[in-house]
Amino acid sequence: MTDNRTIGPRVVEGEPDEASLEDRGPRGLVAELSGYPQPESRKENEIMLRTMALLGVWFVATCSTLACADDLTPEKIRDIKALMSIGMPKEADLAVFTRQADQGFQMLKRQQPQLSDQTLKSMREEAIRVFELKRDEPGGLTDRLVAVYHKHLSHDDVRQILQFFETPVGQNVKAFLAVRQRDAQPIIDQWGQEVAREWARSMFEILMKEAMPLPTPQ
Repeated sequence: MTDNRTIGPRVVEGEPDEASLEDRGPRGLVAELSGYPQPESRKENEIMLRTMALLGVWFVATCSTLACADDLTPEKIRDIKALMSIGMPKEADLAVFTRQADQGFQMLKRQQPQLSDQTLKSMREEAIRVFELKRDEPGGLTDRLVAVYHKHLSHDDVRQILQFFETPVGQNVKAFLAVRQRDAQPIIDQWGQEVAREWARSMFEILMKEAMPLPTPQ
């Protein structure tokens, strides 16, 4: 009986004889039945297997990446901003900035005592205005932080975190986050002053060893 099989991606016609299948082995049988030729040498066979393995790794990695990726939709932006407002409300954000700004203005007042209180008040108000403007403008701090959340969290992640904050435990965590900065900031300020004093003492000791003139205290 004539064997009219054609090697290649076409449909195989005819039935292969049993002896020829045994000679080909399992890989040859798969290649034969799939319509693709069996590699003629062991080297070609190894190359084919390595190529298939690399393609498999690439396929798994690509699918995993695509499964985690989603678009930054207006809905996701809205939910990310809601999540951001829990961790760092705008009021707390502004309080941190104004505290730092006030420290700068106090130092400026010591250096420039002729500045009137009204001038310092105007400078403070302008600093707050610029901060809020730059924070909320397109491409400002808020938008840049949204991009960070979007990079590391899927929309489903954000929704589930928001749902957690609606639970009793989540409500307690939310309440704690609201007062955390207020209660922790005095501790942080005091610690910073202690570190600054220790650093200043060490600095003076180093300067004295080098026989350098000490800076005049302000």
